[in-house]
Amino acid sequence: MKLRALAFDLDGTLIDSKIDFQAMREELGLLHDEPVLEAIATWPANKQQWGFDIVHRHETLGAQNSTAVVGAKSFIELARSHNIPCAVFTRNSRQTALWSLELHQIPFDLLLSRDDAKPKPDPDGLWQIASHFELNVNELLFVGDYLYDLQAGLRAGTPTAIYAPIAPEFDTKDAHFIFESYMTLQAWFFANSDKNLVVQK
Repeated sequence: MKLRALAFDLDGTLIDSKIDFQAMREELGLLHDEPVLEAIATWPANKQQWGFDIVHRHETLGAQNSTAVVGAKSFIELARSHNIPCAVFTRNSRQTALWSLELHQIPFDLLLSRDDAKPKPDPDGLWQIASHFELNVNELLFVGDYLYDLQAGLRAGTPTAIYAPIAPEFDTKDAHFIFESYMTLQAWFFANSDKNLVVQK
C-alpha cells in the first residue's frame, strides 16, 4: 500500500524544546530514567495535579527556548502540497504543543497530545490518526526520534522513521528508515511512498 499520510513526534523531531528532563524528574522526586507521565499516573489525584503543574512549567519553559529542527517545516509543507496530510502525536500537553507549533509556524492537519490520546509508547494515537484520515495504519509513516516513538509505531503496525542526527542510545534495527537530515527523509519518502513497507510487530 502507498504511504498516504505522515505523523510526527514533536520534541526532538520537529523542534528542539530544550526541556531539562533530569531537572523535571528531580523536582518530581523520580529516578533518573523513570518515565514521567507513567509515574504521575500512579499517584493520588491531588498529587497528580501537583505533578502535572511541574511538568507543564518545564514544558512551557522548553517551548519558550525552543528552536526548529532544520528542514522539518519545509518537508511538511512539501508533503501537504502533494495532498499528503500531516499529523503531530506528542506526549506534551495540547496547550504547549499548539504554542510550539504556532511559534515556529509549523503547519499540521491534526494534533494529538497527551490530553487527546494515551501517551506513547501506547499506539492509540497512531490508530486515531489513521482513522481520522480514513487510512489503514500501514499507509501512515510515523516520524520520531526516541525509543517511545519507535515502540508506538511498531505496536501500531505503522512504518516508522527515526530522526537521528547523532547515534541514538536505543536499538533502531526495527525502524524502517533512519535519517540524519530532512532532505534525506524527503528523498526517501517520495521514492518509497508507493511501495509496500513491511511492518514488524
